[in-house]
Amino acid sequence: MNDLWYYAIGFVIIWSLALLFREKLKIDIEDHTHAKNPKIEGFIDSVSNKSPRFWRLSMNIGLPIAIFFMGLILILLISSLQTLIQALQWV
Repeated sequence: MNDLWYYAIGFVIIWSLALLFREKLKIDIEDHTHAKNPKIEGFIDSVSNKSPRFWRLSMNIGLPIAIFFMGLILILLISSLQTLIQALQWV
């Protein structure tokens, strides 16, 4: 059996389990944010106020790098999809 069938079957099984247990799997996003915890919020504010130039510089450098790598990943995903389609045509 082709490996793609194993992936497809696994995907269907995981998706079915997620649909069956969707009520138990719900996670409230607000419980995991720092907005409800003043200690964490105060810590983040104190760290950011110590060196605002550093954080601005890291953001100005990090954003273009992140955008570049997102584009690279998109190109690799499209290339992978083309390879997958070509492999399926041979089957």
